[in-house]
Amino acid sequence: MRGKPARIVWGVLACVLALAGTAGAQSTFCIQSIQQNPDCSITLTWPATRTRSYLVMFANAPNGPWQAFPDGTLVAGATNLTLSYTDTNAPAVSQRFYKVGTPLTPLLMMLVLDRSGSMGCLPIPGTDCSGGGQYLAVVVTNFINYFDDNTDVVGEDSFSTVATLDVPMQTPFKNAIDASVETMEFDGWTYADGGLQVALNQFNAQALPPGQRALKVLVFFTDGFANTALKQLSCSTTPLLMSQSDPVGDPSGPWGYTFENTNDGNSVSCDSTTFLSIDGTIKTISPDNQNVWNEGELEALATADTLRTSNVVIFAIGLGTSSPPVINTTFLEEVANVNDPGNPTYNASQPSGTAVFAPTVSQLQQVFQQIASDIQSLRSP
Repeated sequence: MRGKPARIVWGVLACVLALAGTAGAQSTFCIQSIQQNPDCSITLTWPATRTRSYLVMFANAPNGPWQAFPDGTLVAGATNLTLSYTDTNAPAVSQRFYKVGTPLTPLLMMLVLDRSGSMGCLPIPGTDCSGGGQYLAVVVTNFINYFDDNTDVVGEDSFSTVATLDVPMQTPFKNAIDASVETMEFDGWTYADGGLQVALNQFNAQALPPGQRALKVLVFFTDGFANTALKQLSCSTTPLLMSQSDPVGDPSGPWGYTFENTNDGNSVSCDSTTFLSIDGTIKTISPDNQNVWNEGELEALATADTLRTSNVVIFAIGLGTSSPPVINTTFLEEVANVNDPGNPTYNASQPSGTAVFAPTVSQLQQVFQQIASDIQSLRSP
């Protein structure tokens, strides 16, 4: 059931319509009363269908983001004709909006966070540096607080030169993710595909009981370009990470590149001059081209495609603009499979996500909040 928000300005009552999610049940209902109590708490009362579950949600603005009350799931008994819920926190805010519906679809979610070197410094004009790392802990903590620590299944991984699983998908998750982002260090290249691969493994490890459905969501955050790829090269018996930087200050200048160990990200010596691309062609490694950089994007897009084939909805968040610090908007739209004319690879047979961009760190909070609201909307029946 989904309802229109009812605005509460103290002493004003409003009526909410909600749509039923089960055939044969009451198709619409009106919240009968929104009553302010002597202690300034608010009690909602609505007609109930016997044995049906209901979820009470709130927002402090008419457009959300909506949050479920931790104790807001109620089940009507065999004799219940109405149900009531009391919001004891209402006195702390000047207005509040409510809606009542069926419980949200179970959530499986992974956060994939960029911890490359550009995240760790203050924005400096003329450099590819965002300073996003100084704000990430607060932003992520606020983001996960929109979700239920007792029922939702959430994990987090991060990537620089090497990607790591920081918090496996679990319930509860908030304390573990808070601790992870609070201690995160920022250094190295941008191995975006590694972060997506770690998330893919986590989703593959989640086995749902027969007949149970869940909303699978990946939130991908980065402040730069996917410039690292894992390849088998002639110089090594084991795969190496190839990384490539763009020319600084001179677009026609040389493209620097390096090779790293997959375990620790340390640089290693390698004299290979070619590699087999994911597109099936042999490409050269040279300061005169950006083949390594492009390969990092191609591999990340291939993993994103595999995730979406498994019905994972991807929300991509980019920190930056078209001038330093920069972000590749087309790449993020392709990762999320955005249904937009600007996305040349949109696939209508796969889940369509969203790509949202924060030009500066001051807008990160708003962007993450928007994504939280979008996710909750997808969970509504």
